[in-house]
Amino acid sequence: MKKRRAALGISQMDLAELVDVSPGYIGEIEMGRKFPGAEVIERIAQELHVRPYRLFMAERDLAEAAESASIEAFYSAAGEFKDRINRELDALVEARVPGRSRESPEPETPKALDEESEPPEKTRRGKK
Repeated sequence: MKKRRAALGISQMDLAELVDVSPGYIGEIEMGRKFPGAEVIERIAQELHVRPYRLFMAERDLAEAAESASIEAFYSAAGEFKDRINRELDALVEARVPGRSRESPEPETPKALDEESEPPEKTRRGKK
């Protein structure tokens, strides 16, 4: 809380005035000697432009949260990229073979040309 307040250039006195508590109470909260009620936590968070839970996170926790957010952002961007590529591939397939998408099944091979079908039985001339 103290680092966020300082980063915003807000003094303890100014924050106390904004959230309607004494400057000493803000100091006690920052030193961990006092724990404010839910209403005061919400007002402090609002004035510091953070979510209330972030007021109680240690620096290490904040760093881990930032790293986690970066990983989530990476996977989100990767998913968006995959979706875009799939749309572009669908458009290319449609342009080359109208009425066909990548998901539509391959046209069936005629039985006579199918490798799995057996060739017609051949008979020798004059012999059965």
